Amino acid sequence: MGKIWRSWVKPFVEIAGLIALIIYTCYAGRMARAAKKSADAATVAATAATSAAKTAADTLSETQEGETDTHTLAIAAGKQADAAKSQSDNTESIAKAAQAEIATSTNSAEAAKNSADTAARELELSERPWVDADVRINGPLAFNVNGANLSILITLRNTGHSPAFNTTINPQLMIIFGGPDPFQLRNEVCQGAVKQVSSYGFGVSLFPNSDFQSPMSVGLGKQDIEKAEASFSGELRGKIVGLNLVVCIAYRPTFNNTSVYTTGYIFDVIEIDKNTNLPGITFPLGEEVGADRLRLQLGPGAIVAN
Repeated sequence: MGKIWRSWVKPFVEIAGLIALIIYTCYAGRMARAAKKSADAATVAATAATSAAKTAADTLSETQEGETDTHTLAIAAGKQADAAKSQSDNTESIAKAAQAEIATSTNSAEAAKNSADTAARELELSERPWVDADVRINGPLAFNVNGANLSILITLRNTGHSPAFNTTINPQLMIIFGGPDPFQLRNEVCQGAVKQVSSYGFGVSLFPNSDFQSPMSVGLGKQDIEKAEASFSGELRGKIVGLNLVVCIAYRPTFNNTSVYTTGYIFDVIEIDKNTNLPGITFPLGEEVGADRLRLQLGPGAIVAN
């Protein structure tokens, strides 16, 4: 009976054991796979840790080396800065020395130029021509429909040491009262003479210690006479009150084509009264005054020359 029961029970026991074995085997496989995953993860983590440690070590080493290099570079930069400052100081010193030399050279050049200019002026003054004039009455003061005319004789003289080229005479007659300022007019007459010499280049050549005579007639316009007459009344009506003869001579030297010299005069025209033989400055309009009754007189500041 017992033997029969064991025979009947044994297959179940074996099946149960097989099932248990299968379950255990599955469980053990799962546990093995989990353990492998854990091991793989640990390996990856270890590898990562090792790499991180190596990176940290390399970084530390580079940092240390960088600090060393930075310190070295800082020292080198300091030395370079010192050298640059020294070079800058030297350059500044050289620049100052150069400026001082330039200033000295400039002063020397200016001094040399001033000396040369002074020598040129002295040479010009000693060698230039000097032209003046002797101006005389050469005919009557005559009136006509156009105004009035005065005949004069101008004798030019060169008292300098070189010839005067393109010597030009520019005379003009003016009324003192009611007319322009005589000194201003003399400047204008001289400017006109200079323009004739500079622009046109005509005129006579006058050698040292030589003379040149030029008879001339100087006119006074009718409008100028009427304008001056209108400013007077009473006894002075119908008369010219005061006459000036303005004469300017312009000429140039032989050694300079740009320089033009001038000599200017302002003469008072004096009438000698035929009854009293006294000098006067009134001239009745329309009444001719003979040369024997006319005089030319220089006043203060009447002559200018350059």
